[in-house]
Amino acid sequence: MGKSLLNNFIGIDGCKEGWVAVSCNSSSFSEAKAHHYEKLSQLTEKFSNDSIIIIDIPVGLEINNPNRICDVEARKFLGIRSSTIFSPPCLEAVFSENYNQARAINLTNTGKSISKQSWFLSKKIIEAREFSEKKIKLKEGHPECSFAEFEGKPLIDKKKSTRGLFKRIHILEQLGFRPPLLAEMLPENTPIKADDLLDATILCWVANKFYNGESKKFPSTETSSRKCHYDLSIYF
Repeated sequence: MGKSLLNNFIGIDGCKEGWVAVSCNSSSFSEAKAHHYEKLSQLTEKFSNDSIIIIDIPVGLEINNPNRICDVEARKFLGIRSSTIFSPPCLEAVFSENYNQARAINLTNTGKSISKQSWFLSKKIIEAREFSEKKIKLKEGHPECSFAEFEGKPLIDKKKSTRGLFKRIHILEQLGFRPPLLAEMLPENTPIKADDLLDATILCWVANKFYNGESKKFPSTETSSRKCHYDLSIYF
């Protein structure tokens, strides 16, 4: 299949065995498609290099600061749901061989430890950074910020709860997506949870907003004076 000549807007979230992506090449989200990839590199088989991709994984990392400003602002924005924003390892720590080593390096470089949750994402962080450098530049997003932006306030119900799932499905349907059809497009028995698919879907919306110059980001002001790697921003 040849690559589309149209702009592709893609939202990506990590899942148990790789990544789940939702793509659309128009503003009609009813035409969106869902995909499962074991590796991000597989995206280049279908999408062109000018695709706009918003991914729910840290791409830009600090070197010696304990917190990314984008995370600090996102937590303030989410208020009661601030716990959904975690601090990733610093740049050196993400390449550690094990959690204890990563924890020690992060503590030495930033004065702050890291959680096992953040360490377990190290492989995906490295994969995303390498893909962004060599293939298609990735922009980081956070689904909870995007759902809150659409709703005008943070969603109180957790995304894995029954109420939380249906609330997010309703929002996506208001945007024009068809979540049940997206689920049917995924391979049978694929290890993708419902909330992973919904998170990727809302980030597809953010990718379209970015293309149209309508997206917002944290930090809200430029911080070019800080020494950093890659884009240290969260788009929503």
